[in-house]
Amino acid sequence: KEDGGGLNMRQVVEDICRLSSNCYTIVDEEERAVGIGLFPVAALMNHSCSPSCVQSFRGRSMQLRALKDIEEGEELSLSYVDPAEPLAVRQEELRRRYLFSCSCFLCAGEGPKAEDEEKTRVLAGSSREAEKRVDGLLRMAREAAGAPARPETVLEQQLDAIKAAELVLGPHNVKLLRAREEALAVSIEVQSWGVADELSSRIIESYRRLYPPGFPVVGVQLAMHGKIKMQLNDIQHARVLLSEGIDILRRARGEKSRMMEEAKSLLQEIEWEAHGYGRFCEDMSKK
Repeated sequence: KEDGGGLNMRQVVEDICRLSSNCYTIVDEEERAVGIGLFPVAALMNHSCSPSCVQSFRGRSMQLRALKDIEEGEELSLSYVDPAEPLAVRQEELRRRYLFSCSCFLCAGEGPKAEDEEKTRVLAGSSREAEKRVDGLLRMAREAAGAPARPETVLEQQLDAIKAAELVLGPHNVKLLRAREEALAVSIEVQSWGVADELSSRIIESYRRLYPPGFPVVGVQLAMHGKIKMQLNDIQHARVLLSEGIDILRRARGEKSRMMEEAKSLLQEIEWEAHGYGRFCEDMSKK
């Protein structure tokens, strides 16, 4: 029905719905959402919770990269949702945002069920009351992160909630994973590198279990952990982490991504130091 200005409001609503269902969330180099974009060709690609491709963004352009070797005639797919989330959460988001239920081999029960069960696992012997209490502590920690409080106080509350959660939730439970991610951001902010090191180690363990092989968020976290190790002067482990992170990011993001170039620069710095070039370059720069 048209309004007084000649607009067909039904058509407007339908166009908005089409945009919402076909647009992509644009993320930065560290996988943080910064906006949305409409890419007509990529919008034709179907969803899979175990995708063959991953998208990245550079300016107004979207790039597709393969996560694995793809056979001739094999369908290309992307994940419309975070594949680390449990089955019920993925299905709910797909129904709410895209109006369909996923029937990929993971959702159909043909994939490794143990991995999906780990996402919601509660430790044996834990009561429902204990789980509810932990949920409350984690919620309070999230709220504290958004409140105008000293970051050191926020981090202390987050770590207390995580410690309580570890007694009830499985090691790769997504609730525990998200709490660790939030605490890691605060620990880096206050430069508590020992805490950041422990949190990042646990996060990487969960990422390896919950994300498809080669997923970019794993490479980003490995590179970040390499930088944390450098702050702790643990050069040997920093080299290993940065090298593995670079291998993943090279495939998922390409050689020219900012995160890739930064990680390569740090690795080169480590190699120079290891071969005695660091002091030589420093001396040369003073001449």
